[in-house]
Amino acid sequence: MCCGRGYRTQEVVVVERCACTFHWCCEVKCKLCRTKKIIHTCL
Repeated sequence: MCCGRGYRTQEVVVVERCACTFHWCCEVKCKLCRTKKIIHTCL
């Protein structure tokens, strides 16, 4: 994956808008959802 140099693994909590609903006329309401993502970074 990183040409033999090794890598670092990091778990990150990401907050994103989700479950959006459209309300009458011109309003969109969303919830905030937290998801865990694992990120691999080459050294």
